[in-house]
Amino acid sequence: MVFNNFKTIIFITLIFISSASFSQESLLGNYNKLKNLLDNETISFNQFNKGIDNLLTESKDYRDLKDLFSSNVILEEDYKQILENIITNLSPQISKSKKEVAKKNHSNSKEIDLLFKIVFVGSRVPLELNAKLGNIEKLTIVIEENKVRELIIKDENNNLFNKNFASFKNIKINLKNNSFLKGKNKLLLNQFKGMDIIMWWQNLDISGDKYIGKIDIELPGKGPQIKLEAI
Repeated sequence: MVFNNFKTIIFITLIFISSASFSQESLLGNYNKLKNLLDNETISFNQFNKGIDNLLTESKDYRDLKDLFSSNVILEEDYKQILENIITNLSPQISKSKKEVAKKNHSNSKEIDLLFKIVFVGSRVPLELNAKLGNIEKLTIVIEENKVRELIIKDENNNLFNKNFASFKNIKINLKNNSFLKGKNKLLLNQFKGMDIIMWWQNLDISGDKYIGKIDIELPGKGPQIKLEAI
């Protein structure tokens, strides 16, 4: 009696989880969970079918199959086989739908390649930063919904923004009036772990053919020590 109650609790819990996480897991994955419980005799065939009801509430093919089985038109083994075919055929449709949403979101983003010249280097800048007056640095920004979502280093010839040791965190840069980039982000360098180097974007205008504006790089306790100008 205790064991039967335990199986019932497991089944009810499974149904709740399947319903709550349907959008997070594949249909096929949820079906396989139910099938494994049935194969291991953890749940009954009727409980298995209730779980399937929860997963395929909108499938006409499943409703037709269920009617045939309930009317004893097809055997249990045939029912299971056809059911698995329905699940398998529906899974790619769900995956395709997710890919289309991702593609749509991606289509709303755009990449912009930026070119900067270092126009000022303060006396407190460590030599290891490779920040030399006149150096040309390249950055690519990814803009999505009027915000910079990502900063990318593509050019290995960079000195300051060298992709072998630099990364960007806490990106809070907005695109105002579809023209001006303003905000800040952190620049993390392996050689200076624990040091919060802040990049301040000073109304960088990207609306025309020629980009205009500056980035100030601030070292902790030293204020702005590197200035870059868009070219």
